[in-house]
Amino acid sequence: MKILYWFIHHLIRPVWSIIFNIPVSIWLLAWYLFDETTREIYSENKSLWGEIDSLEKLRVFYDANYKYNYEGFFDRDNFSLEWFIRWGDCDDMARWGVKKLRALGYKATRIFMWGKGQGIIEKIKNQHYAIIVEKDSDLWVLNYDMFRHITSIRAGAKAIDQEYSDAIRCIW
Repeated sequence: MKILYWFIHHLIRPVWSIIFNIPVSIWLLAWYLFDETTREIYSENKSLWGEIDSLEKLRVFYDANYKYNYEGFFDRDNFSLEWFIRWGDCDDMARWGVKKLRALGYKATRIFMWGKGQGIIEKIKNQHYAIIVEKDSDLWVLNYDMFRHITSIRAGAKAIDQEYSDAIRCIW
């Protein structure tokens, strides 16, 4: 499974992201340029994001402001314009959260969890991402607004939900 995970997330997903981000970028840029409400949403969300200066404020931000945006078949790593206009799903929440936490000086990484299910397709369809943060020499899992102390990355998957069978630290 770890080899399949590596293949998907280091070879297929980057290409997939480029292919789908080009038309989405053009569409969102046009939306941003020609719609004042979209510009206001972008500015407000970017400003709120800029005010985050601690792990606790990030957790509160996800609880109060973040809106889950299911991407389904077109799932990819969202770029900044899309993130601040429409947010994203779990992989985007984890990716942008890790960026913010690292900028604040925390050791943070995105983890990938296989979903439980019969066969590889079910496992891939039910996958999930979260954030592992090292704080005061302890590991913590941040999943949207849930923040729990854990003993290992695998324990992080179990702390989030019993539906996830294993957690793998993302390299990027």
